[in-house]
Amino acid sequence: MNPAIFVGIGFLAGTVGMKAVTSQAAKNIAVAGMVQGMKVKECCEGLVDEAKAEFDDIMAEAEYQKNADAEEYVEIQTQPESKPAKKPAAKRTTKKAAASAE
Repeated sequence: MNPAIFVGIGFLAGTVGMKAVTSQAAKNIAVAGMVQGMKVKECCEGLVDEAKAEFDDIMAEAEYQKNADAEEYVEIQTQPESKPAKKPAAKRTTKKAAASAE
């Protein structure tokens, strides 16, 4: 085949391609694609924001629990040692109570 035919076909394809890319239909398709891309981006950003907020809540709760545990530990360590409980005193019975029990 003659190389001039390939050059002609390339020129024709380039011209038709350029007309197709700059047409109103191609612009509408490109705009619709961009709109869908923006919707996907917004959805992903919303999911990331929700996940970040949930993670922040978990971290705050863990920090609170850690501080509460530390305070409890300090309270246990600083409490004075408790003295052993006294044994209850034996009841003294009086003659009158002994007589009524019989």
